[in-house]
Amino acid sequence: MTGSNIDSVLLSADTVGDILGTNLPVQLKGKRPLPEAQLDQHQECSTLIEPGTKFYGSDLNLFRITLFKDDKDSPDYIVLQTVATYPDAQTAQNVFTKGIQPTAGCNSVVQITDIDSKPSWQLSAPKITTDDAKWHQGQLYEGDPFGWNCYVDLHTAENAILKAQVCQMGNAGPSVSQMMDQMVGGLPS
Repeated sequence: MTGSNIDSVLLSADTVGDILGTNLPVQLKGKRPLPEAQLDQHQECSTLIEPGTKFYGSDLNLFRITLFKDDKDSPDYIVLQTVATYPDAQTAQNVFTKGIQPTAGCNSVVQITDIDSKPSWQLSAPKITTDDAKWHQGQLYEGDPFGWNCYVDLHTAENAILKAQVCQMGNAGPSVSQMMDQMVGGLPS
């Protein structure tokens, strides 16, 4: 994958909206990874909150991120997609493996991710294969789950690392899997 076709892997808001059954009029795009999440403890789990600059590393060639929401101020759906490219497939695989392996012990870890509003999240340990990691994080209210969840699929293919994430009330796992299948299907042959 090169700079001329990196954007073709990301799904449009209409395509994602069809998968989720909603409109996603709020759309933001970027070209840099976010900084690493700073957690109150278990920093090795930060990739499960958001893979950031440390995860993607210094061999990163190109990066794209899209954020879609169904409402600017009070969304019922928040969707993130990223694609990161590397010089070759082996480099992408090495970055993926090195970045995801430390998260294996993060099951049931509770993290406070924002000091001001103090939302806390209970992380699930990712289900990891050689080219894929899937996990979810459930938001807690006063220590108890209340149904707002983020499901994530991080996948390496060719010279790229792809991420699909949906946050909503309930189980977004099937939607995230469908998104990832379409993203991988959009990779140039």
